[in-house]
Amino acid sequence: MEPTTAELIRQLADEDPYVRRDAARALGEAEAKEAVAALCALLGRPAEEDDESHPEHTARAAAAVALGRIGDPAATDSLIQAIEDPFNAGTAASTALGRLVPPPVERLVAATRDASPWRRARAVVALGECGDGEAFPAMVALLDDPEVSVRRAAAAAFGKLRDPRAVAPLVALLQRSGEATFVRSYAAVSLGSIKDRGSVEALIAALDAADPLLRRSAARALCRIGDPRSHERLTTMAVDDPDKTVRQIVERYLNPRPGQREH
Repeated sequence: MEPTTAELIRQLADEDPYVRRDAARALGEAEAKEAVAALCALLGRPAEEDDESHPEHTARAAAAVALGRIGDPAATDSLIQAIEDPFNAGTAASTALGRLVPPPVERLVAATRDASPWRRARAVVALGECGDGEAFPAMVALLDDPEVSVRRAAAAAFGKLRDPRAVAPLVALLQRSGEATFVRSYAAVSLGSIKDRGSVEALIAALDAADPLLRRSAARALCRIGDPRSHERLTTMAVDDPDKTVRQIVERYLNPRPGQREH
């Protein structure tokens, strides 16, 4: 017999973190609004272990995921507090905040100005999940944040937001001299998600990068945009790029199989 909602809520306080984790997952799948307070309590439970894979952290992350699935704004305070967490619970909390109905856009915008890089990064991720164009000015400002982790998070968040206003600043980030390759790669990926042809020339130029990570991201973005200007260059890369993954990405685009998912 499956446990009742009341039994699952009691299990959220169990001494065994695996029991707490499984109960949180079940309550999230059931979208049990009556469990919100107990899930918030689990999310706020202190976890002193430094190992991200430790069950204490996975249980708290499961609580955050469940709160996102339930979508009750009563969880806002607990989730805002949790984005400070450097482990997977913080990441899960940022995603969950974007799924609350309605999402706490004003509080997340305020968090983009926080002194903590963790909070700024997680806040911009949440704003990308929200899909609220009113947050654009706060999000775009973080593309110039002094912390590389925040710039990366902001670049990635625009792939969720898919706001065409982000094309010019993302292109500028992609072309920025001295910027970390993985940040430029996230900019390329987001440009591919936005699918604005105004980014094609910059993405073609990025195919000359020495780092295969950036070439992969630029190639994938160009495949998603599908502009004829990139076709000749991609055709050449499918044969002679030194990176096998780049060749495979482009080959799947040039010769798609029936039922193949979009790049």
